[in-house]
This record gives sequence, C-alpha cells and structure tokens, in this order.
Amino acid sequence: MESLEASVAALRLVTECLTNTRKYAVDNGTDADIAVQLVLSPGTVKNHLAAIQRKLGVRNRVGIAAAVWAQRS
Repeated sequence: MESLEASVAALRLVTECLTNTRKYAVDNGTDADIAVQLVLSPGTVKNHLAAIQRKLGVRNRVGIAAAVWAQRS
C-alpha cells in the first residue's frame, strides 16, 4: 500500500511542477527564467514544456498560452 501512496504523491508533485511550468511559460518566461523560478534545470523545464504540449495537443508555447486563455474564459 505504501508504494501506491508514494506513486500518488509523486504524481501530484509532477502535476504541480507541470502546472507551475505552464504558468511561467504563459508569462513569457524563457527556459532559463522558468528554471530559476522553479529551481529546476533548463533541460527539465524543456521536458516539462514538451509534456504540456503533448497533453494539450499543441505545438509550441503559443498553443499553451491559447489553451490557458481559453480555459480562463
């Protein structure tokens, strides 16, 4: 049971990291800017952005921003 709880906790953390990355990307942060804000490496930020793009079905940061703005409306 502990491994299931650990998996759920890890999933929440990953989801939170992706959400934070998305927020900074929408605010026009560069990979390096986002990395500093989230205390991650720029490579990790790039991977997070790619995962967000796949999940949203978009091709770039503009697509991420459009999806976020559509969600807010």
